[in-house]
Amino acid sequence: MFRPLGITILGILHLIGGSVSLIMAVLGAAMLGVSGGMGYLGMFSAVLGGMFLIMFGILAVIEFVIAGALFSGKQWGRIIVIVLSIISLIIGLASIVGNPFSVLTLVLDAVVLWYMWRPHVIAYFNETSQPSYQFTQSSAGQKKNSALDIIKERYAKGEINKEDFDKMKEDLKD
Repeated sequence: MFRPLGITILGILHLIGGSVSLIMAVLGAAMLGVSGGMGYLGMFSAVLGGMFLIMFGILAVIEFVIAGALFSGKQWGRIIVIVLSIISLIIGLASIVGNPFSVLTLVLDAVVLWYMWRPHVIAYFNETSQPSYQFTQSSAGQKKNSALDIIKERYAKGEINKEDFDKMKEDLKD
């Protein structure tokens, strides 16, 4: 199944967010490097730079991991996006009084939540998260992966044991 366009867009947005966080972490590291020899100001700059480095470094890693999960169709990536959207909705609702621009955040998070529950999005994440045994046609027009071929493959991979294999093979003869 092809990756839905919305998932690709969300993945790219997470890559951009991770890149911005990485730049901020590098700026924090630069603050650490130039803070020496300036007394209290240098110490404050070093502490602030260290906080930037750690906070934005961790955020960058999280963003890149989420983007990778979205691109590869990992079910836990979808769940993380849903959870983060819910958290962002709650924060947006709490801050709407003091920040009228949080309405935009609320709308975007609501759209992401709605999209992540669309049937084709759920199917994409379910299909890529579970092994699929598809029937393909060979050049002679016969099924390449018969039921017997599938259980042989599962036995070879260690997904089923010898007893299960023999039982399934016997069931197929009936």
